Amino acid sequence: MKIMFLNPVGDTIYNQPFADMARRYKDPNTQVTIASLHHSAGPMAAKAYGPTQTLVAAQIIQAAHQARRENYDAFVINCFGEYALNESRQIGGDMLVIGPAQCSIETALRLGRRYTMILNDEAQREHNEEALRDYGTKYRPVSYRSIGMGYDEDPAEVEAKLVEQGKLAVERDGAEVLLLACTLALGWHEKLQEAIGVPVVDPAVAALKTAELAVQMKRSCGWGSSNVGALKSPTEMELQGFRMLQEPILGTGE
Repeated sequence: MKIMFLNPVGDTIYNQPFADMARRYKDPNTQVTIASLHHSAGPMAAKAYGPTQTLVAAQIIQAAHQARRENYDAFVINCFGEYALNESRQIGGDMLVIGPAQCSIETALRLGRRYTMILNDEAQREHNEEALRDYGTKYRPVSYRSIGMGYDEDPAEVEAKLVEQGKLAVERDGAEVLLLACTLALGWHEKLQEAIGVPVVDPAVAALKTAELAVQMKRSCGWGSSNVGALKSPTEMELQGFRMLQEPILGTGE
C-alpha cells in the first residue's frame, strides 16, 4: 500500500524525523512518502492563526488531489489541527484521508475510559474543543493540561514539563490515558509511559497505523471513503479549470 504523510508547512525540516518514524512503525510492505507544502505555506508557527490556517488549507487540498492522481491509498494530514480534513476527503475521491486528532482520540478511548489531552499551550484548547464538538461528547477529554512550550525547545525542560503535567492528569484529574496533542511530540510517548505508567498516545504514530488499518479494511471489506452527500467528489473535468491543483508539492520519503 502507498501512504502520503503530509507535513502542512512550507519547509522540509520535519520530513526526516517523520520518515524515521515511518520506517520504525510501518508494516514491511507499506510505502510511506513524507511530503511538505510549497515554501509559500510558511513555517509551523504561522499555523496558530485563523487566516493563515485558511491559506494553508488550499495547499493541503491541492496536495490531497495530487496524492489522489498518483494513486495513493491513504493521505495523512500530519497536524493535530487537521486543517481541511473534510475538504481533502471530498477532493480525494476513493482515497482514504486520515486526521491524527480523530484517530488518536479513538485510540485513547480504546485504551481507557478517561483521557487527558496534553497541549503545547492553552491557545490550542479552543480549537480542539471546537473540533470535539463535531465528534460528540463521548470524545471529550477528562481534562486539558499544558506544558507551555514547544517540542523544539530545550529537551530536558520539555521532558520535565511532560512528566509534571502527566502526573497531575493521572493523580488529580483521574486520567487513565494521556494524549499528546501535537504531532511534533514525536518520540516522547515512550519516555512518558515509562515515567508515569499509563498509555501515552503519539498522534503521528496513531495516524500512520490507522491509515494502514483503513487501507486493509478497504481492501478486504470494501470500506472506502463515501462519495455522496457532503463528501461527493468533483469530477476531474470539473477540476480542470483549477490550475493550482496541477502544481506539485515538495516531498521526500521512502
